[in-house]
Amino acid sequence: REIFEFRALLEPQIAEWAAIRASQREIDALANLVEQQAGESDPRTLKLLDDAFHLGLARAAHNHVVMGVIRSINAVVGQVRSEAYQGPQRNRISLEGHRKILKALNARDPEAVSKAMRRHIAEIRGLVVEEE
Repeated sequence: REIFEFRALLEPQIAEWAAIRASQREIDALANLVEQQAGESDPRTLKLLDDAFHLGLARAAHNHVVMGVIRSINAVVGQVRSEAYQGPQRNRISLEGHRKILKALNARDPEAVSKAMRRHIAEIRGLVVEEE
């Protein structure tokens, strides 16, 4: 619960900054990660792709403090992400969330990308809490 509260506080703002500051190259790199996620079924690889997507989004926000925080919490979030990729439903929901975030990012719409990130975190939280 606590990690989701923290993520809900931080990651929508990161997404907003990325919508404003990201280069097209950074957005393209995120799109590539989403494409890889769509074709993957291995839980370990999915976790790595999810980590890379969220870290890439933080990188695209162009804030060094944010990068340090995201790197610091990856170990804690990693446990949730590992659990979150144990079934096809969870992967589908995560993939849909990443696609919505990417769509809003491509539109350079800070409000839409923040909303998409909040929804993504809430949906994954709902699945993880449901499983507990």
